[in-house]
Amino acid sequence: MLDSSALWCSNNDASNMVMITCVRQTVELPECKKPERRVVTEDERRALPHAKPPLLLTFPGSGNTWFRMLIEMGTGFLTSSIYNDTALKDVLRGEFQCDNSVIVIKGHSHVKEIDEEIFSNLFMKTAEELPLKTNCRMQRPFKAFIGVIRDPFHAALAEATRRITKNHFTGITPEELDAVSPTELEEMLLNLASIWVQYMRDYNHLIELGFEFGQDFLLIKFEDMLSPLFRYESLSRLIQFVLGPNINSPHGPLTKQTMDCIFQFSEDQRVHRTHAASVVSADEILRPALVCKIWKIVHHYAGNFGYRPPFGILCSGT
Repeated sequence: MLDSSALWCSNNDASNMVMITCVRQTVELPECKKPERRVVTEDERRALPHAKPPLLLTFPGSGNTWFRMLIEMGTGFLTSSIYNDTALKDVLRGEFQCDNSVIVIKGHSHVKEIDEEIFSNLFMKTAEELPLKTNCRMQRPFKAFIGVIRDPFHAALAEATRRITKNHFTGITPEELDAVSPTELEEMLLNLASIWVQYMRDYNHLIELGFEFGQDFLLIKFEDMLSPLFRYESLSRLIQFVLGPNINSPHGPLTKQTMDCIFQFSEDQRVHRTHAASVVSADEILRPALVCKIWKIVHHYAGNFGYRPPFGILCSGT
């Protein structure tokens, strides 16, 4: 059983829902029931707000695997990916199932470098214009997307960590860091910062192409999904965007209590990196000189989203 000393309160505008302490008391909550994740039926697809699954379009390292877990636990439906990642198959069973039977499909607008053709292949070219072996070919062009935005310093570091450790769930050990030259690591992080900026430009480009906020696309800050003040509103917007008004979450109404269950079920060690004492800390890598080089690349978009250099580091233009 769970308990809580806070109640979920709101005004008449669902977009302004906040968690406030209404009555300071312990409340016994219903037991959380983990949903049996399954495919979307043809009838359910017709009832959903999007004729095809939205693309979860995020810069790597922005929590997209965790967001897929939140979506699966909040909707009861499987998610998929363009990439057929065998490392995720056990935790996200829909990984190889890129069709209308999944609720969301993960993708990126780059591979190792920025490539405008990838964006075109995702959102502009029809299935008939693409090679037959193109992954998720029949889902293209995507007509809706979800963007997850994360602080570019920690997003770039998270993706660099994945590349160095070659997994999704452990941090960099001192031995692994020693195996990478300081120059190579700096070049990797600066390149990733440039790619982060390109994702912001891609989001703007999609808006220019006519994607409408709340209907065709949704932007969520990674940090908001962690914040005690904003996580419930953020999760509610995410689940409502993919399910729409005609299909309910298997947990019932999205109250604070039911969303606590969704968060609880999404805490899987295979989708969150560990931060044990034996791994290198972020501030050991993100030194002031490197931070300010990254800031020079990202400051325009990062500043607009309220991000600043980490650890109190001051750079020109902050």
